Amino acid sequence: MEANISELQTINNRLQKESSQQKKRMEELETQLTAAQSELQKAMEQSSLLGNQLKELERTSIRQEESLRIANESLAAYEKENNRTQKRLKAQRNLAYGIGTVLLAALVRK
Repeated sequence: MEANISELQTINNRLQKESSQQKKRMEELETQLTAAQSELQKAMEQSSLLGNQLKELERTSIRQEESLRIANESLAAYEKENNRTQKRLKAQRNLAYGIGTVLLAALVRK
């Protein structure tokens, strides 16, 4: 009977030791889980922040593309107007040369 009690005490001590080790391991795992959850939360916040920054950069890019398109249209219109002005000035110059030539010819004939 004492042998049974001694054996039961040995088993009880071993089980208490295993239980203590499991409790310690569980606490370590809970600490790791808490740390992982904290890191995940930070990563999610960072992801959200970066997503917002990306959306703002996309909006800025769209505005810049629109500004560039408008500037290109304005430049094309200016170039077209400038070409018309140069053609008009060339025509006026040629007309003036023609009138000058006719007047010079008329003066020479007199």
